[in-house]
Amino acid sequence: MTFNVHTFSVDRRLCDCTLVDVDNSPALVLSRPDVSSFTAVGQKIWEVVGDEHQEIQPPSRLQQILSSRNHIVFVVPDDPHSRELSVALRIAHDLNVHHRLDAEILLESEVLPLSGLDSWSEGNIVFIGKPSSVLVQRILGDKKTPFETRVSSLGLNDQALDSGCSALFLHPHLSPAADEHSTMLFMISSDVPGLERLARLFPIRTGIAAPSWVVLNNDDSERIGAAGVTGAGVWGRNWKWNDALSWYF
Repeated sequence: MTFNVHTFSVDRRLCDCTLVDVDNSPALVLSRPDVSSFTAVGQKIWEVVGDEHQEIQPPSRLQQILSSRNHIVFVVPDDPHSRELSVALRIAHDLNVHHRLDAEILLESEVLPLSGLDSWSEGNIVFIGKPSSVLVQRILGDKKTPFETRVSSLGLNDQALDSGCSALFLHPHLSPAADEHSTMLFMISSDVPGLERLARLFPIRTGIAAPSWVVLNNDDSERIGAAGVTGAGVWGRNWKWNDALSWYF
């Protein structure tokens, strides 16, 4: 019997079988010589799915940003004196000191022409900026996650967040050449105090687990919860909202 399972696969190269019995349903035929995948289409009802229909299980921890196929790319506003650049420099320094990870810092104007193309680095990407950023609005406008932009603030799961909220969340990588482990991390805040709080949440310490997304309320950061955390959660399949593993105050 299965519980809390949506998809599973069987590799015939590892076991000598041609049929699988699941939940007392009709036997599932392993028609492929390698890996056969099955998905639940109803209560205890299973069917074979092809590779093109495989659902993506996104990273469930912010620490995934450290597992990069190439150097990590930081994208910051064009202002050479911005606090976003300061945060990127500090995080890049810590990554080099503690993890020996290389990093590159690019300006928004350098990457805007790439935002819809396959010219992005296959390495993980960290965007640091404001909700009003053209790049943020362009990428989040595709609605690949429940986060979206609303003029100068953010929305989450079709609800508007307070203008004083900051957010740290994983997002699908933009490069078609990137594998399922590559990802982006957004650090979005409309003010400096909120940005500094997000910087302290960047997962430098790998032993401290952090979820897929975190929302802070800058106005209440000194009196509510842990440093103003008003929401946190883990993405569901295909980067969708996961009601069972999400909380927002």
